[in-house]
Amino acid sequence: MYLTLITFNFNSARIPGACLRAFEGKRLTVKAPPLPWRVMKLLEEETTKGSDLRRILAGLVCFLVYTRSRCRDATKLQSEPKVDMANDVDGYIEVQAAAVKTTRGYKKRRLGLPVAGPARGLSDSPWALPWLEARKKLYLTCDERGVLMPAKGPGHSYVDGVAMTAPQFTEILQHLLVDVGVEPSVAKRFSSHSCKATVLSWAAKYGLTLQERRLLGGHAKPGDKTPLEYSRDALAGPLHAVNGMLADIRSGRFDPDSTRSGRWSCLLYTSDAADE
Repeated sequence: MYLTLITFNFNSARIPGACLRAFEGKRLTVKAPPLPWRVMKLLEEETTKGSDLRRILAGLVCFLVYTRSRCRDATKLQSEPKVDMANDVDGYIEVQAAAVKTTRGYKKRRLGLPVAGPARGLSDSPWALPWLEARKKLYLTCDERGVLMPAKGPGHSYVDGVAMTAPQFTEILQHLLVDVGVEPSVAKRFSSHSCKATVLSWAAKYGLTLQERRLLGGHAKPGDKTPLEYSRDALAGPLHAVNGMLADIRSGRFDPDSTRSGRWSCLLYTSDAADE
């Protein structure tokens, strides 16, 4: 009995060619869609009514959306967010994060990164204050649990010090969407990734610059690192622009869920006036 030794030439150009042909058969990548603004308005209203747990879960969705945060980063936060209100309605919710996914290098890992967003979104009243109040009422604050949102363990109990995972949050998000009137088949399209994409998608359609959207998403070009380090509040301008965008959505002037030709009501009014 003879054994045949088969050798492979891994330097052959046939290998990358075969890989590329196999990759061409892969299905098109489907990104998680942003949440519709009318659905976001309903979720904000959930923070002011219903049970305390429902307010907490709906508020968590709002927090991820308006701070443009990844679920895995936000749920691991160890400091309780605070609200800075200029009046009874408008303001910001903010907290300092130790590190996020895009943090690289040992020096940057010791720098606190600001996580901030509008405390009022698309409803008439701010969502952030009732969310924080419900968290205190159910002892789900960072001081009590060690993380912003603990994971669900056996028996649906919370596990202190262990952050909620993205799949767990996705399941909660889809249940909330169904509860506010979204069809179950449609709700399944959304995931935790939809939260970070929502405001950034609206901002792109609204016309915010690439630099503003990059800062809102927590990214920066290598050449901008030093100016950003000394600016102390690089998010001030982009957040001001986001507030203007939300005001236009509330007033009906801008609809990010409409088609390209129908997003701006002022353009439609101008066209109608010209026809007359």
